Amino acid sequence: MAVFTHDGVHPTVPEGHRIYSDTIIQCLNEIRVYSGKVEHSLPQELLVPGNPWEYATMQHLAEIADFSAGWTYVTSENSELAREYQWLFPGLWRAVNPGEAVTVQFVGTQIGLFYWGARFRQAQCDGGWWRTFPHRPIYAA
Repeated sequence: MAVFTHDGVHPTVPEGHRIYSDTIIQCLNEIRVYSGKVEHSLPQELLVPGNPWEYATMQHLAEIADFSAGWTYVTSENSELAREYQWLFPGLWRAVNPGEAVTVQFVGTQIGLFYWGARFRQAQCDGGWWRTFPHRPIYAA
């Protein structure tokens, strides 16, 4: 029996992705049966000028970030949470003390951080805006 997801959100590889693709194929075949030819007119102008997501990438945090001294990298060998998510990430970065920081330099207008149970208290960008987050444990990948 194939397992679709381990966390209720992300599909497993390859079984969950196979279930996704089989479902999409089935739906498209059903749509094809009930639909006739329809002429579509798409706008001449791009919906998103310059496609800002065209160059977006996921990168390992260790390759792009500077960590304060209180961060540790945990793996399935020494962390229950890392063991639970080893199917998605080889390990997680963990900090438990207030004041720990991660600094990431990037070119662009947005950055995302994939995390579980973050204790982010604040985030700052270019010395400008601050955002306060709920206080929970942080694990970042």
